[in-house]
Amino acid sequence: MFDFANTPYVVIVATVGFSTYFKDVVVHGARSGDFLWGLAGSISMIFVALTAPYLGAYADAAAAKRRLLFIYTVLVVVATALLGTVKAGMVVWGMLLYILANIGFQGGQAFYNAFLPEVARDEDLGAVSGLGSAAGYVGALLSLFAALPFFWHGFEEGNLGNVRAMFVAAAVFFAIFSVPTFLLLRDAPRPRAALAASGLAGSLRRLREDVTDLRRNRAPFLFLVAYLLYMDAITTLTTFVGIYARQTLDLSLPQIFSLFIISQITAIPGSVILGRVADRHGAKPTISWLLVLWILLIVLGVVATGYRELVIMALLAGVATGALFSVSRSMMALLSPKDREGEFFGFYAVAGRISAIVGPVMFGAISSISGNQRLALSSLLLIIVAGLLVLRRVPMDDVPADRTDEEGATA
Repeated sequence: MFDFANTPYVVIVATVGFSTYFKDVVVHGARSGDFLWGLAGSISMIFVALTAPYLGAYADAAAAKRRLLFIYTVLVVVATALLGTVKAGMVVWGMLLYILANIGFQGGQAFYNAFLPEVARDEDLGAVSGLGSAAGYVGALLSLFAALPFFWHGFEEGNLGNVRAMFVAAAVFFAIFSVPTFLLLRDAPRPRAALAASGLAGSLRRLREDVTDLRRNRAPFLFLVAYLLYMDAITTLTTFVGIYARQTLDLSLPQIFSLFIISQITAIPGSVILGRVADRHGAKPTISWLLVLWILLIVLGVVATGYRELVIMALLAGVATGALFSVSRSMMALLSPKDREGEFFGFYAVAGRISAIVGPVMFGAISSISGNQRLALSSLLLIIVAGLLVLRRVPMDDVPADRTDEEGATA
């Protein structure tokens, strides 16, 4: 239900709705809009990257994942609702609200993801993660269908009120459908000694221990490096795809929304099926093949000339996006020591957020300086190939003993 609740935020705000509204309306289409949009996303990620490891350690020690997830969810809901107040020329206000909303969304994901190994058996991590992602894409699909009439007339002056109303609606959707999570989900109980050591000093001590453990264990360390690299490329692509389709390919807003509807349709079965494939054949080879698919997708995006190529791209991107997020999440759960999932998912959050710091600013800078978004998109190929090469070096025989099944099937 939490995946179902939060994914419309990704679509309506971060990916296609507010991103194109910010570029076309708030900054009046200025070329610097690409850089400012990337900068806002990067600032939010810097905050998350600096706080996630400590808060992850505290969440584990104090059994506080649910409480912290609630705080971050309130932040993203309130900030998203206030996006409805952003009008043309309100650049600083729009950036500030998006920064706060993205901190709430991205920061909360660390605590939410850390629940995965508490609610699923090790042999079912991929399947359960895939089901969560699929539920999220159902929510995204519903929100896209609901939003399409409000965006049908684009950013005409008489339609801007409808567009801003959709940001408020996304916040209300998030608030309502996240309620079951907070009513039903509970942190796993912690020993009294762990709770007693859950203060600042105790959390920092656990964090130092985890940094030491991470440096000693090549598998989680190398996977986090690989994850940082390939998520850099993919996060940047999803951040700018709406702007790219609008400016470089001159697509209308209804056409852009239809592409996202198409991608959600394939993302739902892709998340479920490939989650089970990862459980059967291994997370590492599944991620490797998905990254090869992403390389092909970026090449297709660079050479695309119109709507037809992007339809093909959307069909494949749906499968690649949903599956990659769910399988990466299950692989991190597999590599995390039990009882320290929150801390290791804190590092996972840092890797993902650092990637979202560098990539969007790089894309925005290349695009703003050169005026060529195709050149900016092609630069992502180098990053994702580097991620694939590092992933191949992850030694799956280093998986913690308590994370393997009786046959040792972890690869």
